[in-house]
Amino acid sequence: DLAGDAKRGETIFRERCASCHVFRGIGTTLGPDLAAASANGPNRLLVSILDPNREVSPNYAAWTAETKDAETITG
Repeated sequence: DLAGDAKRGETIFRERCASCHVFRGIGTTLGPDLAAASANGPNRLLVSILDPNREVSPNYAAWTAETKDAETITG
């Protein structure tokens, strides 16, 4: 029931999501395009934002590795 703020949402998307996801031409196509998530309605979109790993296709699974130099890499 709360009103949204598109400018603030775009800023947050650019800061936290655009390095892996594309939405309306903004971002990188490393992970799934988020247009599909928004097409399913506001309730499903909210679930996708709050619990993004609930429905992750296996080809988008993240792995974390630690190098011999103790560097952690996630991808």
